[in-house]
Amino acid sequence: MAVLLSSYGVFGQTVLDATRRCWSGGIAGRHGCDYTFSIMFKPAGASVVPEKIWVDGQEVPLLLKAENGMQANVSLTRSARGLQLDIAVGSQFDDGNMYASAGDRPKAKPLRKHAGVALLSYKLNGKRKYFTVKKITVEHPPVSYP
Repeated sequence: MAVLLSSYGVFGQTVLDATRRCWSGGIAGRHGCDYTFSIMFKPAGASVVPEKIWVDGQEVPLLLKAENGMQANVSLTRSARGLQLDIAVGSQFDDGNMYASAGDRPKAKPLRKHAGVALLSYKLNGKRKYFTVKKITVEHPPVSYP
């Protein structure tokens, strides 16, 4: 658990749940993983604004409401225990790109180094912070689609 100082006193995060279900199938050898993360921020009065999360080397924007054709993928619930952030995101790869020439391959975005399965970017009281989800708590069996 990371501990930070804020204007509210001692600030901390706890991973309540982190799940993964990998999948494969469909056109052109697509595959990826779907993730859910539940993270508790304390104290409950802290101002937390989720921004992005990186999973499997891919950057995924976090949206509290549908925007530009993308569905909301995060919710915030405030209680006496703290502020709970629930995230549902996924990664997707297309093996068709593996045969493209080096100039045609998609460029990977720079990623802050972290030792874990996901890196969360958020703002705490207006300042950008990062939190690493170190491990998966529940690994669901993989799914193969036709």
